[in-house]
Amino acid sequence: MSTPQLHDDNEEYWQTKLHMGCGGVYLAGYVNVDAQGSYAYSVGKRTLLKNTRFVTDYYAKLEGSWDNLPKANKVIVDVKATMQDIREKFADNSVDKIVAIQTMEHLDSIDFINALDSFYSLLDHSGVLIVSVPDMEESLDWLADPEKTEFTIRHLRGSLKDRWSIHRSWWTGESLENALAWVGFREIQRLENFHCYPSVVMRCVKYVKG
Repeated sequence: MSTPQLHDDNEEYWQTKLHMGCGGVYLAGYVNVDAQGSYAYSVGKRTLLKNTRFVTDYYAKLEGSWDNLPKANKVIVDVKATMQDIREKFADNSVDKIVAIQTMEHLDSIDFINALDSFYSLLDHSGVLIVSVPDMEESLDWLADPEKTEFTIRHLRGSLKDRWSIHRSWWTGESLENALAWVGFREIQRLENFHCYPSVVMRCVKYVKG
């Protein structure tokens, strides 16, 4: 699936980019972070290449539809960390970009804001954050469609397959924008949704006065 909206001009030259809650998408050029998974150095080159994606085709070979979701790839990480302890792994003002795709809804509202605050601290001046979460508003519209009800319930609550798979907070475009602005992010813009289900995708920039 083509995702050019996740790519920033000249980001190939940015020194440190984090892919938070990477799950089964191992992004080339990023430090892939998740709370669980196998370390990239331990899986072998063939497996690593098979699982590697680029930010411009985030879900390459993982295309699907809301009623036929693809099977997730093996979780491969460079760093094991949660949203809560990520600041223990990197210095403040040391990161150029952070991407968090369909992962922060697994935090409750307080931890969600705390994670945004951590991202803000980690990012260098003018550092970029891209966040994608389920769209609560559009999901409620889907819930009224009998063909989509079962999927939408799962979309809102999570798969419940383990403790990492529960959705604990729900966001609309407006509430996510307000949260980002409250933490201090600026140049907040809503990007085109590249998911096959209701989602809000936001891009913003760390702003430091002076």
